[in-house]
Amino acid sequence: IAAAHFDAAIYAYRKGWLKKINVISSSMVFENATIFPTPEKHITECPPPTSTYGFQKLACEYFAHGAYEQYGLPY
Repeated sequence: IAAAHFDAAIYAYRKGWLKKINVISSSMVFENATIFPTPEKHITECPPPTSTYGFQKLACEYFAHGAYEQYGLPY
């Protein structure tokens, strides 16, 4: 479902119908963090979340970053 939403957003952005997306995350992306308090840059260093909720939120952050890198879609 998340991938389909990002595909739709990329399509709309490329057609000029969408200017930016907002992605709502959660601290659960740091569920298995090893540094406390956890800086945002630790997201690429800490183990992925164990819960499906945390993993979904992490995946959405990567989808958003990928859409920006590949298509310029601001988030």
